[in-house]
Amino acid sequence: IDSNLSWSSNLLIILHCTTSTEMKEEPNHRSLSSGNTTTADSDHNNEKKFRSVLPHEPLPIGSSDNNSSGYVHLQGAFEPKRKSSPNISQSESKSEPSPYWKSTESLEEVLLVALRDQHERLRLPFPVLSIHVLDPKHCSRLRLEYNCPYEALQIQYAFRDQKISPQEILQPIVNSHGCGAASKSDDCALFGSRPCQATMITTKPLPIDTSTYWPRSNPPQFRRLLHDRGNDEQERTQTRFVYVTGLIDNNTEETTSAISDRWNKPYAVFHTMRQVFGNDVEIFLPKKQNRQQQKIQSCHFGFRSAKDAQRIVREFQGRVVTWEFNDSASKTDDQQQGNQEERQTINSGQLFLDYATITQKSKAKEKGEYEKGQGDASRPECTSTTTHIHVPGLVVLENFLTEAEEKLLVAILTGPQAPWAPQQINKSQTGAVKRLVQHYGYVFDYQTADVLRRDKNTPFAADCPPLPAIEMKTEDDERISMDDLVQQGKGWEVLARVIEKTRQHKFETEPFSSYKEKSKEQNSQKVTRKRMVFSTLNQMTLNQYKPGEGIGSHVDTPSAFGDGLISISLNSDIVMEFTKVTANYEDDGDMSPMRPKKLVYLPRRSLVLMSGPARFEWEHQIVTRRTDTHNGVVVPRGLRTSLTLRTALSLSGAPLPRFESNAFPPVWGSNNEECDPSSSKCNTLVTPSTERDHVHAVYDAIA
Repeated sequence: IDSNLSWSSNLLIILHCTTSTEMKEEPNHRSLSSGNTTTADSDHNNEKKFRSVLPHEPLPIGSSDNNSSGYVHLQGAFEPKRKSSPNISQSESKSEPSPYWKSTESLEEVLLVALRDQHERLRLPFPVLSIHVLDPKHCSRLRLEYNCPYEALQIQYAFRDQKISPQEILQPIVNSHGCGAASKSDDCALFGSRPCQATMITTKPLPIDTSTYWPRSNPPQFRRLLHDRGNDEQERTQTRFVYVTGLIDNNTEETTSAISDRWNKPYAVFHTMRQVFGNDVEIFLPKKQNRQQQKIQSCHFGFRSAKDAQRIVREFQGRVVTWEFNDSASKTDDQQQGNQEERQTINSGQLFLDYATITQKSKAKEKGEYEKGQGDASRPECTSTTTHIHVPGLVVLENFLTEAEEKLLVAILTGPQAPWAPQQINKSQTGAVKRLVQHYGYVFDYQTADVLRRDKNTPFAADCPPLPAIEMKTEDDERISMDDLVQQGKGWEVLARVIEKTRQHKFETEPFSSYKEKSKEQNSQKVTRKRMVFSTLNQMTLNQYKPGEGIGSHVDTPSAFGDGLISISLNSDIVMEFTKVTANYEDDGDMSPMRPKKLVYLPRRSLVLMSGPARFEWEHQIVTRRTDTHNGVVVPRGLRTSLTLRTALSLSGAPLPRFESNAFPPVWGSNNEECDPSSSKCNTLVTPSTERDHVHAVYDAIA
């Protein structure tokens, strides 16, 4: 083989090695971003597979062994930008600039000076052992090697806390020594000022059994498993997660001063707690914003099995432990020479441990089944409807309205002319009522939880629009049918017909006095039904609930409203929760006799009646969440409008007179001191006949 052939063969070998290295290193960059994929790269002719270490993950095996190295993946702009120079021609400036560094070895040498010899200048706790450039083309990814994984973990947090940039690492050395540059004229380089991204990596693979560890970099959301909550009692014996609080004692000044600089460092907390609870435990710390507000007082543990979790709970429940950590990370090499590592000890408070589990949302994320924006129930124990609990006096009528009636009512009641009520403060003084509200007939005052009764001195705040009045018969002595009203788009008249239909409806309920003997009567087929009519309904409140909004558990004020509370659901389904007010209730279902609950599914266009015990002895509420579960099917909530019809009472307990009008659109401030508000002559809401016959006819045609 002649010299030329030998030279060309060597060149081909060099090019092939460079290409294969880039091909192998590129997946490594992607794996570090995901945190779950492994990759291989050539390291001193030995194949090693690296992966990123998850934040909550235990330190890799050998963390206490000095012979086991720790690694950090560092990403940043180590190839500088060039300043424009007057000596460079225009043609040269348009061409791609040559690499700044002579070789990857020259970059590694400069980095060794910065991260090994001058690590104190960068406030790094440990010097680096070796540096390997992973992408020679761009010089943006490095692998740093340290004595042990614990040193690598502290280096990771040091880079993140101090936000060290390539400019801070390299600029002082390049400016003072001028080493590493491919050309002497490259003294006008600008290194990146963005902080480096440091990630601890390891060659240790993740466990094969995915049920023994949390595989995602973001921590899950937890909830406590209580003794008296549904299936929680059984799940307490099967979970591997434990909640612990009382990690530090904030009552002593010595503890506060000792942990001021160290306890809020995550790597210090991880290392300290694993010395007590074992090296093979996952630790999930509170969110960063919570750690900044106060010292780390609680966290969640993830053990490899439920037996390990039960053993830890039995062993440490109610104990006071001593946390011990060394302070070598905050010292320089000169301070540590010839001295033993100084250790700080602090005492915890009285530890309280309890079993926990991850939420349904986190479980769906772990399986890859979660879709953002679909909404999640805020309370996992109250999401599905129940059928075994009986609420006496509760009646649900499905399809009480047609689709066309629903569509027209939503358009007329929530359109531009809708008379939304001024915002009010609720009775508990916790803030304003967030949902949109309209009142008709009489105003319900949320601050006093009472009806604002009308008189000659009625203030504007109580002078709400009247209820719609039923149109009398036409000239031909015939009433227009409901279908014709819907077809003509007369929503105000349709609302009047719906209210009148509700007043005349005969609701069938069982006699309340026979409820305790309900099961016996059902067996003997002697259950008698009772028909009830609520013809005195004189007040309507419209509530508009956005997805995720709800209303707290309550009983409508008995002194303000009589028996018979009716609600009609428009535009969206909902699950309403009923809870027994008193505790001396014997239910025939499976739930505890103490405050039983029933979750009732109310489909759109349905009517629900609460009378008797359901009206006065059971609280009702709509839980704040974005979805409901009905018979195992998750139903997303939509923009829901509810019409609540009630009988407003006077101070003597008698139904108040109706306040109605056939004028449209409804407005606030319609009362007149000089005459009866029901009189069309004095009512400012009554439109002149000329306008009603001509202008309104045009609007009706357009609608």
